[in-house]
Amino acid sequence: MAFRNLDASVARLAARLEDDHSGRRIALVTHSFGDWVARRAIASATQHRVAALVSITPVLRTGIVPYLIHGLTGNLISEIEVINDPMRASADASVDKKIKRLVLWAQLDAYVRPLDIDGDDTIAVHHFLSTHLSIILQPNSLRLITRFLFPTPATTCGLGETHARE
Repeated sequence: MAFRNLDASVARLAARLEDDHSGRRIALVTHSFGDWVARRAIASATQHRVAALVSITPVLRTGIVPYLIHGLTGNLISEIEVINDPMRASADASVDKKIKRLVLWAQLDAYVRPLDIDGDDTIAVHHFLSTHLSIILQPNSLRLITRFLFPTPATTCGLGETHARE
């Protein structure tokens, strides 16, 4: 493998997520492969303090671009190796059921493909007409993330809650 040591990245993040006994909970907003690292770190932390996780186009299944890169480079790039292994890519897809979770999928994504998690009632799932990168620039996705992390009584969004109309 070249470039990044994934085990070291997961271990570093897990150490930061460990409960510091301050009583403060944190929320993570991740994109693409960062979500895989976060899920693995949460799973490996003995006691984490993550209360919410927003996963924007998370790595759960490979898309055409990583598939083609893997064909050219094999397992040279550790991230590409993980993305192309269905078991590793979808590891800890449900993470911790106590974590409030929002997953945003891009419908025009050549990098990752959605995994059917719509049936998991612990995860709020939304699909956007966007690409892997443009989804994070869309005002409607940013509003949804803001409402999910900072709900108000008038406009809430998330698990079992109503979605305010623009």
